[in-house]
Amino acid sequence: MAEILIHNLSKTYRASNGGLVNALEGIDLEVKDGEFVCLVGKSGCGKTTLLRIIAGLEQPSAGEVLIDKKLVGSPDPLVGVVFQEDRLFPWRTVRRNVELGLELRKIARNSRKKATETYLRLVGLEGFADALPHELSGGMKQRAAIARVLANEPGVILMDEPFGALDAQTRNQMQEELLEIWSKHFRTVLFVTHSVDEAVMLADRILVITPHPGHIQCEYRLTMPRPRERLSPELIEFRQNILADLNTDVHST
Repeated sequence: MAEILIHNLSKTYRASNGGLVNALEGIDLEVKDGEFVCLVGKSGCGKTTLLRIIAGLEQPSAGEVLIDKKLVGSPDPLVGVVFQEDRLFPWRTVRRNVELGLELRKIARNSRKKATETYLRLVGLEGFADALPHELSGGMKQRAAIARVLANEPGVILMDEPFGALDAQTRNQMQEELLEIWSKHFRTVLFVTHSVDEAVMLADRILVITPHPGHIQCEYRLTMPRPRERLSPELIEFRQNILADLNTDVHST
């Protein structure tokens, strides 16, 4: 596991007309070891940009990100990223997709095989190790993508709308499976979603990100045990309050 610390982070882009766009401003955030934190907000509020900066895929305009007290400046095997698209290589089998990171790190073949088998079993794909991605359903592809990240044993997992393209039933199932995996390994997770319903099912904390520029408006702490009942009065109240915050931002901009 690992801790994320973000200090006074901002990100400014140069627009096509030559002007400046403030995507993020004044982000201060601490994610503790083993914590599951969700970022919610409307499109364009900078959630994905923030995740990419934490992953070392983009550089901030100001401020800093530290993971385990180490300044982030480039991608690190300690940080795994699961995107909305599965990004599996279509010519590689599920097994070879999952072991890709280990292969790039020049891990010995026997160790790669053992790790791959472990995580394919963990996500329920041991029977599809030799299948190609086009032979899998959408949910199975995302399981393979998650297994590929887990196989590298990162301390931090960043997830950018990983279930956004799935149908509602599959999405709910994937949420349950993700929580089961997380409960066994307790890795630090930062999870971006547009779905307030998804956030209240998954998170220890929910951060509401508002745009123009993106900043953390408020925070919700959820202490209810998992698995959670979607229609419980407590979760319904959390949903209503978070949606009210998001709507307040809309009316005020």
